[in-house]
Amino acid sequence: MKPEVQRWQATGTTLVAVVHESTRRPGGGTQAGGLAFVAVPTDGSPTTRVLSAPLGNGFDISQNGALFVLAVQVNDSSSRLALWDARTNVSTWLTPLESGVILRGPTFTPDSSSVTFGKSKADVGQGTAADLGLFRVRLTTRDVTAVHAPVRPPFFSSPVDHVSDGTLYWSRVYEGGSLEALLAAGTERSFAGRRADSLERRDRR
Repeated sequence: MKPEVQRWQATGTTLVAVVHESTRRPGGGTQAGGLAFVAVPTDGSPTTRVLSAPLGNGFDISQNGALFVLAVQVNDSSSRLALWDARTNVSTWLTPLESGVILRGPTFTPDSSSVTFGKSKADVGQGTAADLGLFRVRLTTRDVTAVHAPVRPPFFSSPVDHVSDGTLYWSRVYEGGSLEALLAAGTERSFAGRRADSLERRDRR
């Protein structure tokens, strides 16, 4: 991650636009570059580019816009969660490096005290890829706890959204994704025929 400001905090209602940038290939043409996070005040004030980051396996922004979490690929077969606090311009790792383990879909809980994410073994040949389930890491202690058991191959678990009543929406991902719900009481629901990208984030205020 590369912070583009010394410190930043939203004033008034602000949208954060995520721009997928491209770079030029040495032989001509373009290729996928990274992500740019741009703050857009709704009152018409100038926009601010606050953060640049490489492409990864998902990201999320806390309710107050102060915390950014990204699943950062550190090598071909491993990734970690990185946290940037825009108020202090401090970046830290949320999770340890686990060789051969991929993290995806980091999603803040409604109170922004924790981040839920999916975890899987990397595909390093001979069918080694396998889901490890959903997990949650606390920002203050870095303690990691299991949230949901692994799903069967060829699927992988990936969070979609947390809402204020404690429900976690998540997806079984493989060439698309289903839409599942883990309620605060621990019960589960599956929305047959619904894709994960059809969820409207109406409850994140």
